[in-house]
Amino acid sequence: LSPDGKYFVYAEHDAGVARLWLRQVAGGQPLEIVTGAEPIVGTTFAPDGQFVYYVTLGQREPQGALYRVPTLGGAAAKLLTGIASPVALAPDGRRLAFVRLSSENEESRLVIAGSEGGDARVVLVRSGGERLNTSGPAWSPDGQEISCSLLHASAKTGSRTWSLIGVNVQSGGFRTL
Repeated sequence: LSPDGKYFVYAEHDAGVARLWLRQVAGGQPLEIVTGAEPIVGTTFAPDGQFVYYVTLGQREPQGALYRVPTLGGAAAKLLTGIASPVALAPDGRRLAFVRLSSENEESRLVIAGSEGGDARVVLVRSGGERLNTSGPAWSPDGQEISCSLLHASAKTGSRTWSLIGVNVQSGGFRTL
């Protein structure tokens, strides 16, 4: 849903090929803004509503890739790879947050980058019996904290529980919300 609540985007998938559509909430005809993408696993509007960020995951990008396209369509720009969740944009629109997975050491990482995809830095790493959820993080309104869900799995008992955590953007410390 766009920040002003007037538009929404959605993906259609057919035989491993995705198309991204924009539509007014009030009705009207949809506008195709991306054609021929790999499967789309998440979409996010920029805070000013000028761009749509989307994440693909497929054969060409098995670790996931982030793209940005103007809201009314145009050329999509590939911003980064190695992304396993939808992105969340900071309230000021200058930073984005996402989850990155590492299969080699079974880690999940909360990463912050500039809105153009550069200057990435890891804020939080979880491994072992804990893993960040790939449903996507969310920024606090003041831009000082990022919330995401964290899986706690016990190898001994087989139990699995989820908690919602808040991660401090500066220190990387987190607290249970």
